Amino acid sequence: MARHEAQNRAENQLHGPSLLESFDSKNDLVADTARSNPLEKRLRIRERFDSIVGNDPIGNPNACRVGGTTGDQRNNFDSAAALARAKAEATAGGHPVRLRVGGINEDGPESRGAAERCLLGFSTGPPMLPAGYNNNVQLFQSPGWVVLLNEMVHDVRVIPVDGRDALPPNLDQWLGSSRAHWDGETLVIETTNFTDRTGSFNTSFVSWGSAEHLTLIERFTRTDADTVLYEFTVNDPDTWTETFSGQFPMLRSGDPLYEYACHEGNYGMQNMLSGARATERAETNQP
Repeated sequence: MARHEAQNRAENQLHGPSLLESFDSKNDLVADTARSNPLEKRLRIRERFDSIVGNDPIGNPNACRVGGTTGDQRNNFDSAAALARAKAEATAGGHPVRLRVGGINEDGPESRGAAERCLLGFSTGPPMLPAGYNNNVQLFQSPGWVVLLNEMVHDVRVIPVDGRDALPPNLDQWLGSSRAHWDGETLVIETTNFTDRTGSFNTSFVSWGSAEHLTLIERFTRTDADTVLYEFTVNDPDTWTETFSGQFPMLRSGDPLYEYACHEGNYGMQNMLSGARATERAETNQP
């Protein structure tokens, strides 16, 4: 929806339909984005994403499926994804490191992926994608605002629903600048102003292009008392030959959502870098 149309509807959007209506007294929803096919859940993470990527820059659109107790076996990417092709191969070595997991060397933190540095979760996007674990998102609302809280790595997007413009183009953010409006019973979020230090599209282990000129559309629709349908569309002509979309159901969870204290528990970064320095000293016979 064009921004001027959103502004004209701002008064109605302040008190739009509730995604959370009829939920418990906490007035929130904890959704698990990875209640997948039980067999798929048992696949090792590396096998799973290697099968998605394969030899094709966009990967196999049939390789990653989500479903579960709903019986839903829809493809994670719709048919348009099979036609979309990256203008360049997946991001290779060099700075900035746009990977979520992995890196180009162990020279320092800046050479590691954003998730390893606790800057972004490996599954939180945006767009959000099911990954290895902690695929939970909490949605809650107040008048004029909606909040998405991802468990991984405690990423929070506080999004206005009042028709205001996005941030100026020169202000970039890791999670972009998001603005929301209601389209009937569907919450629509448009996000721009991503930093060029993350990819246009990311799985846990692969990143394509730069998100600098990415426009992301996300749609959240309550389909029943326990399900929110999540849909996304990636529009980035600098990276892709055309837009592509995906969708999967988010299922309500009755479990609490705990803080993922990434920085406080990030022993891996210290151990990785100190181990690399120890290896360098051993190779040069230094104490």
